[in-house]
Amino acid sequence: MGSIADEILKVTAERPRRSALHYDGRVVRRGELAERIACAAGALRAAGVGRGGRVVLMLSNRPEFVEASLGTLALGAQVVPLNVRLAEEEVEFIIRDCAADVLLVERGTRHASRVAAGSGTRVFDVDGGDSGEDWRPSLSRAPRVAPVETSEDEVALLSYTSGTTGRPKGVRLTHGNLLSNVRSCLRVMPLKPRENFLCVLPLAHVFPFTVCM
Repeated sequence: MGSIADEILKVTAERPRRSALHYDGRVVRRGELAERIACAAGALRAAGVGRGGRVVLMLSNRPEFVEASLGTLALGAQVVPLNVRLAEEEVEFIIRDCAADVLLVERGTRHASRVAAGSGTRVFDVDGGDSGEDWRPSLSRAPRVAPVETSEDEVALLSYTSGTTGRPKGVRLTHGNLLSNVRSCLRVMPLKPRENFLCVLPLAHVFPFTVCM
């Protein structure tokens, strides 16, 4: 069994015209999602992310969160999703603590790019702007990258605790952990091919990340 990204790409190849994501009136087909995952992996690799690298996502629920997460996993790298409501000092601590290679921000989280300055972390803005490099042309120029072979013991997700009793701590979840959650969910709640899954929780939280996405 490979990575989560590898398993999703197998599904997208079966029926590429079926919808994968519905967002703000837009439909992303499975084939388009597969293409964007491969491009995201290429853009991140070009930015210096490799196996074991860490990509911090300070994004709300949107297609770019999904494609960047799966592109990261396709490289054998680790996703570090952050709550968009975190304060600057919390973001700065996590970026430095995990030694982030790349940070992705959006219009509402551009303050995070300021605290990344001087840390060696490369910043991309998915909405353009001057808070970092524009993610969109980076994505369009990137070579398509296929998923690397990944073992279930490799870390996929580095999820930070809230830090209510001290500094936030990064909790490591492996590809095997995530795949086990998927299998368990499908046993309890089997989904049919044309059913849609409504996600109202922030994908940056560990439950929707591991169960909904």
